[in-house]
Amino acid sequence: MLRSALKKLLSPKPCAPVRSAPAGALRVEALEDRSVPATFTVGNGYATIQAALNAAAARTGADTVVVPAGTYTESVVINDTFGVTLRASGNAIIKAPTTVTAPSDLAALGGAVIDVYSKNVTITGLTVNAAGSDVSAGIRVIKGGDATIRNNTVTGVKAPADPAFGVGIQVGSRRVGAAGAGNAVLEKNTITDYFAAGVLVDGASASATVTGNTIIGRRGLNGGVTQYGVQMSFGAFGSVEDNRISGNDTGNAGQGSVSAGVFLYQVGAKDVLVDANRVFGNEDGILVQSSAGGPSSIVLSGNKVYANTGFAGITVIDSSDVSVLDNDVYSNDTSNGIALLESSQITVDGNTVYDNALADGIYVQGGSGNAISNNVSRNNGYNGIFLDGSSGNTVTNNTTRTNGGNGVKVFGGGSNILTSGTSNSNAFDGILLEETVGNTVSNYTLKNNDGYGLHLLSATGTVTSNNTFGGNDRGSVG
Repeated sequence: MLRSALKKLLSPKPCAPVRSAPAGALRVEALEDRSVPATFTVGNGYATIQAALNAAAARTGADTVVVPAGTYTESVVINDTFGVTLRASGNAIIKAPTTVTAPSDLAALGGAVIDVYSKNVTITGLTVNAAGSDVSAGIRVIKGGDATIRNNTVTGVKAPADPAFGVGIQVGSRRVGAAGAGNAVLEKNTITDYFAAGVLVDGASASATVTGNTIIGRRGLNGGVTQYGVQMSFGAFGSVEDNRISGNDTGNAGQGSVSAGVFLYQVGAKDVLVDANRVFGNEDGILVQSSAGGPSSIVLSGNKVYANTGFAGITVIDSSDVSVLDNDVYSNDTSNGIALLESSQITVDGNTVYDNALADGIYVQGGSGNAISNNVSRNNGYNGIFLDGSSGNTVTNNTTRTNGGNGVKVFGGGSNILTSGTSNSNAFDGILLEETVGNTVSNYTLKNNDGYGLHLLSATGTVTSNNTFGGNDRGSVG
């Protein structure tokens, strides 16, 4: 019995029949691409950068094109199915020709020194000089291109036929339909002497991460035309982080439109973050206009905004659902530190606004439903916080002190709630309500102001409770 069981166990198992291949037929196994990336060096068999890029594009795989030190007068197009790295070796300068003709589908944009039409592209270490050329952009990522642009210098894009252009690095465009898609990482570049924008990210099919760049405008030499360090517009999205942005000045002595370090226009459908930048020496520091989205879809946080000369360090115009959080806004020669104009549902929280000699610290004109909380507004030339014709706002747990006007001023409007704050040692009143209706002031500490602690001037229907007064020169309530 045991022997029978072992024989059964060790007997070969029946197998399914194998169908023979037809006579003469070969069976071929498909293998993955195993091409080894190649390096193409300009000058080593390739007279121009474009020739080396074309050779790389003709091969399978993501290759590298090396540009040795020297000056190369040409414009180039990167259109490589497998991607490519364009890398400088030494001081390699691409000098734009006097005239660059754009392809027909990009005619509305003009030419660029480097155009990127493909994905998996890296550009690093180059100097792109467009001085004396008619190009509209230094480096442009368009037609669905996707690129990392790192450690380059882009300069001199300032003579376009259309004053809307003159861009250091451009990602996407709303002006050319489906060809306007683009995505890029822009990191540690230096961008100077541009006409319209240092970085432009434009259109709903455009996105960019803009990190660690130095972006310097023309410092008042722009002949009355606005310029922006970074512009995201018309549905573009992405982040602007840890950059140094300065010198964006229209050059028209404050008349008409203003330039800005960062300009967000008609964004917010997808998230936009402006974080931890140093924005200084511009007209407006950060300007958000005509933008709306979901809650917290537009966030301005952790920026240092100083030494700007326009309307405000941070300005939000005709917008909603913008969060202005934890910024330092100081030493600006502007009319306001932070300004909200005809905007609603804006959160202004945790900011420090100080030493703005000619300014209200936080200024709100029109609009409604804004939340202004946990801010410190001190040593500004006029009011610490000024609500001007604005209604339904909540002003909570703010500190306003040593300002040249009132700690908090509310003029016109109504139904604002002012609560749980401190307003001390201001040159006029701790809180002034003038020509207002139905406001609430509660749980405030109002001390040592040169005027009244709380001054009600034609302020009907004001509800006050649990406020603390002391040492105000004209008395507690007037």
